Amino acid sequence: MANDIETCDTEKVLLRLDRILETLSESKGSNQPEGFPKAKDRKVFCDVRCSVISVGEIDTVTQQFEADVFVSFKYFEGKQNKIAANNSEHDGLWDPRVNFLNAVTIQEKERRNDTNVFGKGTIYRYLSLRMNGTFKTPMKLQNFPCDFQVMTIKVSSSWPIDKLQFRRRTNKYGKISDNINIDAFTGCNEWDLQEHVVTEVKQPDLTKDKKVYSTYLIKLHAQRKPLFYVWNVVLPVFCILALSFTSFVIDAENPSDRLSVTVTMLLTAVAFKSAVSSMLPKIPYLTLLDKYVLCNFILQCLMVAQNAVAALCAKENKCPHFDLWSIIVLAFIAIVVNVGFIIAGIILFIKAKRDLGLLTRKYKDERACLDPTHLPHHVNIQENFPPESNKVEDAVRSMV
Repeated sequence: MANDIETCDTEKVLLRLDRILETLSESKGSNQPEGFPKAKDRKVFCDVRCSVISVGEIDTVTQQFEADVFVSFKYFEGKQNKIAANNSEHDGLWDPRVNFLNAVTIQEKERRNDTNVFGKGTIYRYLSLRMNGTFKTPMKLQNFPCDFQVMTIKVSSSWPIDKLQFRRRTNKYGKISDNINIDAFTGCNEWDLQEHVVTEVKQPDLTKDKKVYSTYLIKLHAQRKPLFYVWNVVLPVFCILALSFTSFVIDAENPSDRLSVTVTMLLTAVAFKSAVSSMLPKIPYLTLLDKYVLCNFILQCLMVAQNAVAALCAKENKCPHFDLWSIIVLAFIAIVVNVGFIIAGIILFIKAKRDLGLLTRKYKDERACLDPTHLPHHVNIQENFPPESNKVEDAVRSMV
């Protein structure tokens, strides 16, 4: 009987030793070298969180904008002893190899590596970057100056998508913690920067090396304030067109005097068209402001043609009412064109404001649970945040 008890105790001791050895081997295996992940079937999911600290000038001509951005990357590394994980150095850790695809110039202000250990040695690594740079972004200018622009920061990795894939970081309630500081915006005289950040994972495209890479998009929206262009372009062009009608006060039998007024106004309109073109990049389509200036330019060309025809009619005593009716028709067209463009501009401006308002409301809804006033009474605010959130917030505050 005693022998059976000793045999049972021995088996229990051996079983415990085997478990200890397995734990030690897992701990060693979790210290991934620089080339991590080693396993061919191992894929790293990198959760991304962004904080836009400030936005600088938005240049329409060069289609660029300046931004100071904090981006945090969270990824699961493995399991190991909790004490060993906390004491491990960050120098030899695996690097997500993050790069900004559309950065023209970029300066890395700060780089930080953090570690969080959950439960029984579950390790999450954090790479936090604060970058200040100038980013290239294509602008859609069809509705200029009643437009809004989407300014995109493209984040990618040198690892192919079968090794690393970006994801949007959310808490356990599916809420985001991305944010933007609109108070530090320096282009507020021309733009209205929206208080939301739109993030998404772009559908990857096949590259020249026949590999696919994950791309994460950080989108900012800004609506242009059109009053500068109304007072400095639209109103002067309208006044030039209105002054062109003063040529009809001169008798039709004196075409040289008439033409001197209309041609002078026409050349002034051409100068304004050149001024409008200098405000825009070289684009293969007409903006709303281009169409307005061009329509007024065509009306002035019609006035020049009318002056010539009216002079011929007066010289040969034909169509005595041509001058009067042509003035009425041209004035009616001018009123319709100008009123039509004013209504179109107002509609486009209101529509853009409404669309951006919908995005802002959606963004606030996605962040709702981050505000304690939006939480149900039975929900503990500390439980709403994942354990790493406080660390990331502290990192942002220390960097700013």
